[in-house]
Amino acid sequence: MQTFEDITKDKTPIIITSHPRSGTHLTIDLIRRQFPETRIKKKWGSNSSSFLSIGSFNVRNTTLRLKEEEKALKLISSCRYPIIKLHTYAWYGIEKNFPHWIKWMKEKGKIIFVARDIRSVMPSMHLYEQSFNPNSRCSVKKFIRQPYLGKENRIAYWNQQMINWYKPSACLVLNFEKIIHSPELAINKISNYIGLTPTIQTPLLPKKVNSIWHARFQRLFSTNPSSTAIVGYYKGQKTKKWMELFDKEDLEFIYRNGEEGLKLLDYRLDH
Repeated sequence: MQTFEDITKDKTPIIITSHPRSGTHLTIDLIRRQFPETRIKKKWGSNSSSFLSIGSFNVRNTTLRLKEEEKALKLISSCRYPIIKLHTYAWYGIEKNFPHWIKWMKEKGKIIFVARDIRSVMPSMHLYEQSFNPNSRCSVKKFIRQPYLGKENRIAYWNQQMINWYKPSACLVLNFEKIIHSPELAINKISNYIGLTPTIQTPLLPKKVNSIWHARFQRLFSTNPSSTAIVGYYKGQKTKKWMELFDKEDLEFIYRNGEEGLKLLDYRLDH
C-alpha cells in the first residue's frame, strides 16, 4: 500500500485559501480552466470532485478523519498539480490532526490567498449560512455583529485574517474584484507564481452558474465542470448588494472593525 510520502513526493499542490464567500471557487475554476495540469480526473456521474477540499478532515471521529484522508490521497493521485481548498478557519484543525499535510503544502505547495471586500462577503455569507445555521436566520444587521470564531464580531474576524495573510510571505494574494475586472492580469500573476503556462481559453473566466440546481447538475454529470461554485440558497432568497442592505450605522461599524483590512486591500471607504 502506498504511503502519504509515496503519493505526494512528485506533487506540487496549489492551495487556495480564503475567508468563506470570497471567491474561492471562482479562483479554483479559473485555474482549472486555464492550467490543464491542475485538473483532477473525475468520473462521470460520481460524487468525486475536480479539486480537493481538506476542510472535511476536521471531523471529531478519528476513524472518519482517516477515511477522509484516504479518499483525499486517491483524489490527488491522478494529478501533478492538484488544487486544494482550505478556508482560513480550517488551517489550525488540519495542522493539529494532520501535520504532515500542512508540512507538505507549505514546503512543496503554492499558496494563493483570495480576498474580497467584506461589505460584499457578508450578504453572501448571511444567505449561505441560513441553510444550515439557525443563528444566521436574522437580519444582516444582527448577523455582522455576531461573535465569530473567537473574535467579537464577524467583521473583526475578517479583518484579522486580512492582516494575517496580507504580508510578505510565500503566498500570492489576489483580490476577487480584480479577478472579475482584469482576469488576464490575474492569470498572468498565477502563471508566474505557479510556474505553468496558461492556455488562454476564452472566455477567460468560467461561466457563472444560474441556480443551485445548475451547480449540482454540473458537479454530478460533468467530468470537467466549468464551475464548482456553491450557490447560497434559503427559501428562495437572492443575495442583495451591500449598498441595498447596510445603513450608515452598519457601515460605520464595518469600517471601525475592518478598517485595517480594507485599507490593506485598497478598498475605498467613501462609497
